[in-house]
Amino acid sequence: MDKVARSFFSTGLEIYYALCVPVCDKYDVQQPGLDILIFLSENEEFCTAVDIQKMMGMKQSKVSFQIDKLVNSGYLERQSVEGDRRRIKLVYTKKAEEVIEAGKKVRKEFQCYITEGISKEDMQVYERVCKKQHDNLMKYYELMKKGELIVSEENNCG
Repeated sequence: MDKVARSFFSTGLEIYYALCVPVCDKYDVQQPGLDILIFLSENEEFCTAVDIQKMMGMKQSKVSFQIDKLVNSGYLERQSVEGDRRRIKLVYTKKAEEVIEAGKKVRKEFQCYITEGISKEDMQVYERVCKKQHDNLMKYYELMKKGELIVSEENNCG
């Protein structure tokens, strides 16, 4: 399964990025910038550069570079967080909405490619499993942020 998973992710990313090229070219954004815009449109609670870095697994320098590029292109705005002027939240602009929609359309097409031939019932099981995994990740992410994430002495993972 590990070999299949590695191939799935590497080949999948290659195909997804190829599908995104026309969108990136049309709107003059790089792939990471497109990913950031889509991420922000779907995750209002994770709206800082640090959030993007952590949640998307991107290096700080890449996030900073992409944010600057998106701000300069008019796709993002930096706004102070009320009550904490040191924190800067990122908000996509009206101009970015067309880019985001084009990116989401590509993602939908990609999802059609990878789910071709999979029954509706199997997709429902897959979606339930993904939701549960996401819920688990978010629970442990919160524990990690509080410094309460530990490796147990016993591995209770079946």
